[in-house]
Amino acid sequence: MEIFECAVDKKLRVNDVFELLCEKRAGEKDCVNGATAEWQALITFDMCLMAKPTPPAFRACDTECGTPYPGDVCTRYP
Repeated sequence: MEIFECAVDKKLRVNDVFELLCEKRAGEKDCVNGATAEWQALITFDMCLMAKPTPPAFRACDTECGTPYPGDVCTRYP
């Protein structure tokens, strides 16, 4: 959960499956502190959620949870 919280705090999350590699690069640089297996598990889970034909209700909590999707992660972490 610390890695996820770091990604949220640093606004590294993406909401587009095609930008997940940017999220991965950003998190590896700023959040994992050697915990790459845990970060990969988070990315894989996120990819699974985004790739579903109908996004699961899980993502419906983004507004309530205040999950930031800044839209510039690929620009900040090319």
